[in-house]
Amino acid sequence: MSDGMKADNSVGNKRRSFGFAEITLYVVAFISIFSLLGVNSFFRSEDRWAEIVREMLLTGDWFHPAIDFVIYFDKPLLSYWLIALTAKLFGSLNEWTLRLPSAICGMVVIWGTVKIFRDLFSRQIGILAGWLTLSCYGFLMWTRSAEADMPQLAMVVLAFLWFMHCRKNAGFLQYWIFYLLLFVGAQLKGLPAIFVPIAAVIPFVFFHGEIKRNIKFSHVLAIILALPVFFVAPLLAEYMPMYELYSWPNQLSALDLVWRENIIRVFQPFDHDEPWYVYLYELPRVLIPWSPFFVMALIYFGMKFKKLDADTKALFCTVILIFLMFSFSGSRRWYYILPITPFCMGLTSLFLWERKDDRWLAIVLKVVRWVAVIGASLAVLSLLIWPFWGMLNMAWPTMLLIMIPLLGAIVLVLLILGERSGMEAAEKLCLPAGHWASLLVLAAISIGVMCGVYSSIEKFRSFKPFLIEMHQKYGHLAPERVVFLAYDRNCFLLYFWNYTQPVNVIKQVDPDIVEGSDEHRKEIVGASLKELQAELGRLSAESDEDIVLISFERHMDNYREVGINSIPEFDMNEPTYRESDDFIEGSDKKDFWFWILKPEQIRQIQAQTDGSNAEQ
Repeated sequence: MSDGMKADNSVGNKRRSFGFAEITLYVVAFISIFSLLGVNSFFRSEDRWAEIVREMLLTGDWFHPAIDFVIYFDKPLLSYWLIALTAKLFGSLNEWTLRLPSAICGMVVIWGTVKIFRDLFSRQIGILAGWLTLSCYGFLMWTRSAEADMPQLAMVVLAFLWFMHCRKNAGFLQYWIFYLLLFVGAQLKGLPAIFVPIAAVIPFVFFHGEIKRNIKFSHVLAIILALPVFFVAPLLAEYMPMYELYSWPNQLSALDLVWRENIIRVFQPFDHDEPWYVYLYELPRVLIPWSPFFVMALIYFGMKFKKLDADTKALFCTVILIFLMFSFSGSRRWYYILPITPFCMGLTSLFLWERKDDRWLAIVLKVVRWVAVIGASLAVLSLLIWPFWGMLNMAWPTMLLIMIPLLGAIVLVLLILGERSGMEAAEKLCLPAGHWASLLVLAAISIGVMCGVYSSIEKFRSFKPFLIEMHQKYGHLAPERVVFLAYDRNCFLLYFWNYTQPVNVIKQVDPDIVEGSDEHRKEIVGASLKELQAELGRLSAESDEDIVLISFERHMDNYREVGINSIPEFDMNEPTYRESDDFIEGSDKKDFWFWILKPEQIRQIQAQTDGSNAEQ
């Protein structure tokens, strides 16, 4: 850290807690995080959280998360409880209330990031770290998602902030609160909430020579007395009464599932297996658009490591230690490393301030400005082609047509302000003079794309309106008249059809995981069709009410892959209704297919088949 930045601390800039710069950052953060929060229908695993919470509210059983009334302990209970409480508070469960806990936690992360790096270094570094964190691709994605990643990150930030605040005078109470935060955080998603703050604290304790100070009985006692919090929820799940329609599909207890999900998954991942080096390219993905600057920061501080002050050394080592911890874990997905984000952005902020007069950095940011000028000008000029969309019969969403020129106008305004009032604006915003406009342009583009443009393409996604339409037509049928043929239960269907009892699920086997001869693969994959035929026969004998069969196009392709092209009961290639294709979800999207089957026809077909078999 440079002498200039240290001088900022000495004149009290470090301790000034609130001003125009903070107000600007928090207002932009609030708008970025909460605007259009409920517009998009579910992405990624949001449907899982939605369905589990729906069933919690439906049954009143808050201790046994379930999907289609089958116990599902994939994640700890607290992340579901946050959403359920929000839904209770606002009187409805929808995309907005589902994402609200993550959005609130996102604001906590921004506040905590600013405070951490303001206290460690200076007000300027804290504010810039807040801007960088706010505009990271990974942060923006998960702070607007109904999952556990952002609440976990908030607990990581709060735990680290608490320890750094009281580490010099820590006693039993301070240690106990620290570990309480860790174990509560672990109830949101798992062990990263425990190990990331510890990995972040260790370098600071080491480089400040505080190891002996923290080795004492009160520290150990605090751990022992806080540890039971980690087991409260699974113990309650073990002994609290379970809803009468729920089923527990295996013999594992709640504590066994905690061990499986938190320990075994780390060393023996059972659902995915990414290579050990995956985070070398996935971390830059999380940090977009700041990835190049973060790499430059790593190289710069790594080369002059011996000359760094204790806090900068500690921050550098914290980033390395957390990265290695996630890389050595056997369970790896690109977003698992999200908790490293504030620390990476703190280091990047240090670099941008330290090298604010660097010639090469000035060249890079000048290129950013020119590219932004061209792109923003074209975005604004897109207003001129609005009349032609109708002539071309192109039905682009109105929000998208508005967001693109609006984002371009914001970028141009920032660039003009940077040219006309550079020094004055930099001082008010506590950002590097000469570069503040370029940095905010990158931030604005990232925020605008993720929060505005991304939300405006919801029109192109088809599954939600399709399922709602199907529910309006056939939702009156009893759940036992609905048969789902797939790898497993589908949370989209369960949530939007609002079932109050389990649905029939015929599980298909993925042919890609079946080894052996072609005949063996055909027999294994085709077994689900024999089970389906038996179930259709049973339902046809019970009632003349329609039967709804639901599957996916890809699943029908699986049968054709092993040489099964049709069965008599229904045409595998021609559903009664099929979800329209869209280009948002990608080629591997599972398009819903619906068949409306008549019991009388099924009885006739099966009678003819039985007769033919008898003659043979």
